[in-house]
Parts: sequence; structure tokens; C-alpha cells
Amino acid sequence: MPAGHSHYRLFRPRRHRPRPFVACCGTSIQPVLQMLEQVPQLDTILLCLDNDEAGHQASRRMREQLEMRYSVERLIPENKDWNDVLPLSGENAQGFAMNEMR
Repeated sequence: MPAGHSHYRLFRPRRHRPRPFVACCGTSIQPVLQMLEQVPQLDTILLCLDNDEAGHQASRRMREQLEMRYSVERLIPENKDWNDVLPLSGENAQGFAMNEMR
């Protein structure tokens, strides 16, 4: 899971088991591919890139490369960056939205 994904953990319901994640620190798919080699049993990928043109393009590119083997979804922050979601508090944090690929 790309850059900013660590912040997604703030909003993950507690009843879900922990899942591996990776911060790409950019738009390269290489860190994602390395994680998938280390954890081959994964079948779902959540892309959590920024809500800007670079994030949209990288998400489309990653989805195209991954969707033949994995279920790929994207979480998009309401603002530009996942860091903008951090000031929101616990249970009421609604700073992300599940959206279609742009």
C-alpha cells in the first residue's frame, strides 16, 4: 500500500485483523511488488495514494499491473494528502472515501 497508507490504519475498524502495508514514498509500484513477494497469500490490495493528478495516474498504472492477480481497490482522502486526515479524531474520522478510480 502506497504512501500515506500508515494513516489508513487510524481508521481501520478494530475488529479487522492487522494487515501488511507498505509506504512507497512516491508513485513507484516497486515497494508494492516487493511486499507481494514477501507475503504471497495476499489477495486484496488497497491503494492509498494522494488525491492529486500524480496519485490518480499512479493508482491507474498500479491497478492495471495488479488487477489480473489481485482484487484492487482505492481509498482516496477527501483532501489532497492522507496527512490532512490526521487531525480528525478517532471514531468520527471521515476524512477518506472509497472512490472509483479516476
